Amino acid sequence: MIVVMNVVHVTDGRHAEFEAAFRRRERHLHEQEGFAGFELLRRDESDEYAVVTRWESHAAFETWVGSDAFFASHAERDHTLTERVEMRTYEVVPVDDEVAA
Repeated sequence: MIVVMNVVHVTDGRHAEFEAAFRRRERHLHEQEGFAGFELLRRDESDEYAVVTRWESHAAFETWVGSDAFFASHAERDHTLTERVEMRTYEVVPVDDEVAA
């Protein structure tokens, strides 16, 4: 499993507009094979958000990014709402929860 995080810095004073854009966007993620979850996170007292998606594999994410559904979901993106975006990809590392005795 992988997690893809887009760290987004929102233009000053446009937080409400940015969040509203996510509420009204076309939703296609849940239709994608290999999609495992989505969260929009707002950092406390900051202009920073994290758009987090979880995928069963890199291939599933790459298929999403190359799909017509991806372009439809991003077609009406207002670039004036954000100052910069950084994409980060993480592999989920399984960790045993048992404490060694």
